[in-house]
Formats: sequence, structure tokens, C-alpha cells
Amino acid sequence: MSVLRLFVALWPPIAVANNLAETAAEAARTREGRDLRVTAPHRIHLTCAFLGDVAGQRVPALADELADVATHATAPQLTIDRAGHFGDKVVWAAPSEPSDELRNVAKSARIAVRAAGLSVQGHEFRPHLTVARTRDEAVLTPVVDRLAATLSLTPIDWLAEELQLVSSVRGATATYEVLERWSLRAAAGTF
Repeated sequence: MSVLRLFVALWPPIAVANNLAETAAEAARTREGRDLRVTAPHRIHLTCAFLGDVAGQRVPALADELADVATHATAPQLTIDRAGHFGDKVVWAAPSEPSDELRNVAKSARIAVRAAGLSVQGHEFRPHLTVARTRDEAVLTPVVDRLAATLSLTPIDWLAEELQLVSSVRGATATYEVLERWSLRAAAGTF
């Protein structure tokens, strides 16, 4: 029986991810940022629900529940305009005002996980995209301040058009494998 490390996420288009990575790299060009590793663009995502280890045979039921979420959820518009850090190892970017659509997608994904008989790891939904990290403790405030200043002047916008079920494959560096993806409905009046 296979065990998969699963999460449900929104993935920005590569142009948006490249922009986020470049903006983070520029902010890290300081003495304090010298040990930061900027997240590769293809790895930047916004996690709606982290499940942890799940038996592979549970995936079809979960996929059915998430497909129903996508049928009813509206694609959220995100404006990435702030930055912060978790502890002294992780730098993130996020919307300062998460839209109702974003909150609804995340809430619905979490409900779908529970409806499939699984558990969401962690507590409240805190929308963010990890843009850099370090193995050792670091003083991240100067880097975060530079990143926040850039994002507040030049926010990065994207429409999250897909919900994805992803497996994090362990290794020297974890890789991500998209197991399923579903299109989210466009908001009324968008093309």
C-alpha cells in the first residue's frame, strides 16, 4: 500500500511565479539575505489544505470531493502585496486582503478533505506563498522589509484558475507531482 504526502493548492502561472522569485531574490541581495535560498518558480504555490501522509487508496474519494469544490468555487483574484516571515527560516509573500473567493476555496477544500474521511493538518488558513528559506537561523527582518516595500509599490496579481491535488515526493529535495487538477469557475462578468 502506497502512502502519499498530500496537499491541495493554487499554483500561479509561471510568469507570476518568476516575478515572485525575482522579487524575492532582489530583496535577498543584502548581507542578511546571503544564506537565503529563493524558492524555484515551479515550486511556488499557495496551500489551501495540507493533509500529510495519506494512504494511496484514499485519493479517489478525495479527488471526487475536490472535483465538487471546483464545480462550485469561483476562481479567486489574488493581489500579492505584503511579506513576512515564519520564525527565522521562512520568508513569504501574501495578499494583505484575501478575497472572499480565496477564503471560500480554502474552506471548501478543507471541508472536502474531511468529507473524504481525512484530516487537515494545521489550524487556521493563512494564505501565503513561501518565496525563500534558510537552513540556519537568520535575521530576516531586513529582507522582509525590502520585499514588503517592493510588493506594496508593485503588487503581483494573478487569477487562480485551477485547484490542484499534489503529492510531495520525499527526496534530497522534495518534488511535487500533480495528481489531479480542476478548473475553477470564472467570476460573472470575466472572460
